[in-house]
Amino acid sequence: HFGYPPLMAAMYRNGGAGLVGTFRAVRGRGTLSSLDLAAVDERSEAGKEDWSAILRNTLPFVDFFLPSVEELAYMLDRPLYERLTASGGDEGSNALSVERDVEPLARAALALGPGVVMVKCGSRGFYVATGDARAMKAIGDRGGPSGADWVSRSRFERAFVPERVRSATGAGDTTIAAFLVAALSGYGFDRSCALASATGASCVEAYDALGGLKTFAELETKIGAGWKKNDD
Repeated sequence: HFGYPPLMAAMYRNGGAGLVGTFRAVRGRGTLSSLDLAAVDERSEAGKEDWSAILRNTLPFVDFFLPSVEELAYMLDRPLYERLTASGGDEGSNALSVERDVEPLARAALALGPGVVMVKCGSRGFYVATGDARAMKAIGDRGGPSGADWVSRSRFERAFVPERVRSATGAGDTTIAAFLVAALSGYGFDRSCALASATGASCVEAYDALGGLKTFAELETKIGAGWKKNDD
């Protein structure tokens, strides 16, 4: 798992040569890989790079791509990014439409080559899209999920409502971690999405990133008891 290349000059300089080389080497070893992004400061050195080109060159070697909607929009859909920025970067605002904005953005990223794309949308939840049978077989050959349940799937997973909100620190990262663990542990597509959402909601119930986390068994029990989601 690799996170935050916009914060690492050695990764993004020269058109992202370092990032591309890293993921190409990992793919050459037959190892599954995942990539998370970070916000790009337009005034920084990273802001001068062509991130659309960096993604085009890197994503063919990535299995799981897990950016936020704002990060991905900056790189692939500047009008959407500017609209989100104008609304204060609030992914939960009326400025963001799943059908109009998030789904096309995820599809654009998926077309660049990763097997699975998750676009995180803050307190609203996240959108996941998976590749076709060939793409998922390639992931399965390296130890990832490959059954029919994972082929050409997509869904917007709404966030579960936390009992309290103490801190958003680590919510996105723990959501990603739960999704990857579930997917690599043999859970189906829908259940992996639910467990990821439940983990993110549990995370915000504590002040630190780990204190609120629960086991999958505990989350399954809470979900089975009718844990409400946003907009229920």
